[in-house]
Amino acid sequence: MARFVPRFAVLLALVAAAAGCAPAQAPAAPPRSDGAAPTAAGGADRLGADDLGGAALPTRPLVVMNLAAHPDDEDGLTMAYYRGNQDAAVYSVVFTRGEGGQNEAGPDLYERLGAIRTAETERAARILGTRVTYLNRYDFGFSKHAAEAFDEWSRPRTGFWEELAPRRGADAGREMLVADLVRVVRRYKPDVLFTNHDTSTAWPDAQHGHHQAVGISAAEAFDRAADPAFHPEQLAEPGVDLWQPQRLFVRVGGFQSGAPERYDVAVPVGDACRALPDRPAESCADRAVAAAAQHVSQGFDTFAPRFRRDTTYFALLKAAPSAPPLPPGATDLAAGLGPNPAARDLDLATLVETGRLPVVTVENEGRVVVGDDVTLPAYRAQYDRATAAPPGAYRLAEGGAGAVVDRTETAPPVVVDLAPGPVRLEPGPNPVAVALAVYDRSVDRVRVHAAVEAPDYVDAVATAARTVPASADTVRLTLDVPETVGAGRYRLRVVADAADVDGLAAVERPAAVLPDVSVAPGLRVGFVRSYDDVTESALRVMGADVVPLDSAALAQGDFDGLDTIVLDIRALLVRPDLAAARDRLLAWVRGGGHLVVGYHKSFEWNEPGADGGPGGIAPYPLHLGRDRVTVEEAPVEVLAPDNRLFHAPHEITAADWAGWVQERGLYFPDDYDGRYQELLAVGDPGEAPLRSGILYAEVGAGTYVYSPLVWYRQLDALNPGAWRLVANLVSLPLTRDRVGG
Repeated sequence: MARFVPRFAVLLALVAAAAGCAPAQAPAAPPRSDGAAPTAAGGADRLGADDLGGAALPTRPLVVMNLAAHPDDEDGLTMAYYRGNQDAAVYSVVFTRGEGGQNEAGPDLYERLGAIRTAETERAARILGTRVTYLNRYDFGFSKHAAEAFDEWSRPRTGFWEELAPRRGADAGREMLVADLVRVVRRYKPDVLFTNHDTSTAWPDAQHGHHQAVGISAAEAFDRAADPAFHPEQLAEPGVDLWQPQRLFVRVGGFQSGAPERYDVAVPVGDACRALPDRPAESCADRAVAAAAQHVSQGFDTFAPRFRRDTTYFALLKAAPSAPPLPPGATDLAAGLGPNPAARDLDLATLVETGRLPVVTVENEGRVVVGDDVTLPAYRAQYDRATAAPPGAYRLAEGGAGAVVDRTETAPPVVVDLAPGPVRLEPGPNPVAVALAVYDRSVDRVRVHAAVEAPDYVDAVATAARTVPASADTVRLTLDVPETVGAGRYRLRVVADAADVDGLAAVERPAAVLPDVSVAPGLRVGFVRSYDDVTESALRVMGADVVPLDSAALAQGDFDGLDTIVLDIRALLVRPDLAAARDRLLAWVRGGGHLVVGYHKSFEWNEPGADGGPGGIAPYPLHLGRDRVTVEEAPVEVLAPDNRLFHAPHEITAADWAGWVQERGLYFPDDYDGRYQELLAVGDPGEAPLRSGILYAEVGAGTYVYSPLVWYRQLDALNPGAWRLVANLVSLPLTRDRVGG
């Protein structure tokens, strides 16, 4: 069966062929001068000198390892210095792929956002000269306590919409995380661990719960990696050995300029960094800024220069018994440590970058096929690997000079995919586009079958199937949902298979038939779009006549004929034309318009605008804080139950607040004028409710609403209550005379 083989696999084959055998595990290294246990420098994806037929490997004076909860939490300044100035082997261990964050560059969320942020992290790593390892804990969004993170991470998870196993408890999740971190430490054998994350769990100084979990697990793994009784089964893995890091540090002072009150080491990250394959010689701090700018989905392409510092400061959290004391005024995290025999760059990417291995394509010799790189969808395949190496569709066995690679990845011959998020269905015909990829050249035709299944997953309420040529990249099916199918939750399952070929491709998405949710008849909505299209699309589905407001429309201020204008989430971030239209928008409101504003981050709202006026767009003073409500089931209290926003065109009940995803809201207003009416209070368990869930104001003849609730996530999740609430929010101008309040 013909296969494509990515170049990474070709390199493995070439290295193995040079030795005349499979990649060998390197012999154990000599004991450290500080008395630490002997190590083995090789591993399943790390090569010893013998693998290169005696060629010399790059050596490093030490190994340092940075621990970060999310991709943009890396300490790029310190990593750039140790790789480019001290010539260390530098590893970055990232606990999640950032799936639960916000996306400032486009509409992708959840695991697709994780794939984007992984790619950004790898671009940053090439600039820094570092190697990234992922622990693949799913980023489920902001959490306030480490226990919540440990509890969520006690079950496997690779996608936001998948059915999840029950949680096993915070203790189990903590044990699992520490074990995985210990394996990484035993494998890469760092002299020094450092992180931006401490273990503080007391508010108001507590960090993100994921950050707390990093700090807690780092402190435990520091000791456990050298404990032979802790997960001894790991020691049977190639290259995994007992190992005692010498020091563990936490960065102090945050990102504030100047030295903190107390610290143990001041690292001169503003010093010069030597040239690397992807970077010229430059200041290490400048290199770190260039790396941080790769995190475009987090907005760092704009804000990275703010992170530039000439010195990073660290407090020593733990030291091994054999580690010498830090000297006064230390400027090196590894000050006084002896040589580390494991401090060698042994991964193929470094060997290729430094010209030690050529990139060669080998033609088909019967059992080894090499061609163009082919990958499965990254967002679906990223969680079964600790690296960002793309999953290849290949099978590599003996062939060509006897090459054998014992580490292979074989994709199914056929792979199908669906658009992200739940699928909205309605009675009648529903077109569904299925992406198709066929990796097996022996396959000529593929059968694609789709079914809408009831919540018990036993009965299918609608099915469709087509057989198409293997060359097709999209299969369009029509699912005819009977009129008798009621509103509710369903599942869309798509399966593809090819005759006489092993392997089955399947993909699932939640699906829903929404109840009748409509805006007030005849409603015309002007929409100022940011980077997300969920709300605009939902309004159209609800029956609104949506008019996109571009720069020309905002500049002219001609909003005649519009009932409502919606400023999409974080519009001020990505629409520079919006701030200049502030006065025109507010004048339109005073004249009888209705303005609905989605959530913004505090820094983009509170900072003064270019004209020196307030940064936000509000009729009266309104300041955003950093408070979040992270528990999606957090209790909701309607503070003004008579307000017409809760009655027309849909009567809102307690049930409409159920079934939310990810969180309730973020960056709640914390200081605002008394002319705003508080309509909604919501708060996490054990905390005082925040009373600014919806702020409403009468402004002249018009009205204004600001809400920090994450409506767009709920609309995307097809939550019926959220759809009804949003329909009410935008319909207010046409319901004023129908309901009091």
